[in-house]
Parts: sequence; C-alpha cells; structure tokens
Amino acid sequence: WYYLTPKLLINLYVDVDNPLNQNMVHLAIYFFAIAAIALSLDGLRNMLAGALRGVHDSKAPMQIGIICLWFISLPVCYLVAFTFKGGPVGLQIGFASGFIVASILLWRRMQKKINFILAERVQPLEYRLPS
Repeated sequence: WYYLTPKLLINLYVDVDNPLNQNMVHLAIYFFAIAAIALSLDGLRNMLAGALRGVHDSKAPMQIGIICLWFISLPVCYLVAFTFKGGPVGLQIGFASGFIVASILLWRRMQKKINFILAERVQPLEYRLPS
C-alpha cells in the first residue's frame, strides 16, 4: 500500500489537493516509497534470521543485526542526512542501508549453513569387494 497508493494514505491525514500541502505530500510520497523498501528488506532479514535460528545458529544473526543496525545504519544515516544534506529522506535511506547489508550477510550465512548441512548428510558410498 505504501508504494501503490501513497496519495490515498496521505489523504487520510492531509488534504492532498490543497496547494499549501504539496511540499509535505511530495516528501511523504518519498517516505512511503523508502519505507516500503525498508519494510520488505526488514521482513527478509527477520525471515533469514529465523531460518538460521531454526538450524541452531542464533549467535550470528544477533551479531549481524547489531553490527548492521548500529555500525552501518547509524553512521550512514548521519552521513546522508546531515553531511550530504539529505535531510529526512537521507535518514530513511541510511536506515534502509543497514537492512540491505544485514539481508545480504544473513543470506550468505544461510547458504553456507545449507551447504554444510547437505555435505554432512550426503556421505559417499563405500564399495567393498567381497572377501
């Protein structure tokens, strides 16, 4: 809904046809587009973290989450919003950047876990000659 019908959602709170509200409506549309992407990536991140917990790997998702949200999102938010004058949209972009990195790292971790589990379960057959 954020991405498909932003004006309908904004119209619940603000008159979108009023010319005095056009700057706010324009900014809210950007917020909704970035929020739609960030929520999708956060859902993917949560799903991958849950899958890793299902294969008894809870330490890595926690560490990846802390690193990505505190040491990637926060500095990127500051850089994009204040240093590069991105303003509130820059804050949203910076926040989404941590979800992007966390999703990629969790995906790679999940691939390694799956490959390890499959390699562990598939054992080569031993052929023995009858004596």
